[in-house]
Amino acid sequence: MFRGKVSGSSNSLHSGCYDARGAHVHGTHAKPQAIRRWAYEPGAWTQILERFGFTDVAARVAPAPQDQELGTRLVTGRR
Repeated sequence: MFRGKVSGSSNSLHSGCYDARGAHVHGTHAKPQAIRRWAYEPGAWTQILERFGFTDVAARVAPAPQDQELGTRLVTGRR
């Protein structure tokens, strides 16, 4: 079983764009890869991690720089 701290970040989404979504990841030298990612509001991430036994869960959206419209979603927890 995993023990330690888990953390993740991604761009926040426009309102209404939640659940499983396709995305393209661009590596430094590789062709773009299609991946499936799960996108939820911070409160939903908190509930999901707590349901799977994580404690000290924190989830928030850091504000975007002034010239950009989407912030960064940050999620952490311990188990």
